[in-house]
Amino acid sequence: MKTVAFLVTLKIQTGEYEKTTHTLVKHAVTEESAATQALLAECHCNLDDGAEWLEKGQQIEDLHGEMIYTLYDCKPVTEQELPTLEKFF
Repeated sequence: MKTVAFLVTLKIQTGEYEKTTHTLVKHAVTEESAATQALLAECHCNLDDGAEWLEKGQQIEDLHGEMIYTLYDCKPVTEQELPTLEKFF
């Protein structure tokens, strides 16, 4: 089955609080590019202007260190699975 998207799970930390979030990334060729797109999409600031990679493609800090986003998981999504996931994302 052909991979057409990725379901990316991120851990979001702000102070003592943390939660996970899920993002459906449709326009990525690899898991690495999907993870990078999801991490950057979560940011409020631009890179080098309030957002900095802590570990490229794996972890990024945002709002001058107020928030940290970490890649938790990245799963390929097939053509058959995509319509179902699109209903929720």
